[in-house]
Amino acid sequence: MSKVVCVDANFVVFLVQAASETSPFIVLWDEWQKQSYQIIAPTLFGYEVTNVFHRMNVAGQILLEEAEQLWLYRNCRGKRYR
Repeated sequence: MSKVVCVDANFVVFLVQAASETSPFIVLWDEWQKQSYQIIAPTLFGYEVTNVFHRMNVAGQILLEEAEQLWLYRNCRGKRYR
């Protein structure tokens, strides 16, 4: 039986913003990959992540350039979001 985990937008936002390799999000992500989990996301995942980055930018938590960079980082890395 294959192992499947469904990540949501909040998890991935914390994952791509992790400043340390010891972040619990990175540790968990790496463990899922080592154990060959199939990592899936909801259909609206891309929209949800985009909305989080937009709201963080509007709130002054990140610059527009940072939001764009995080989105590209998430998009270009394929299965590995960090």
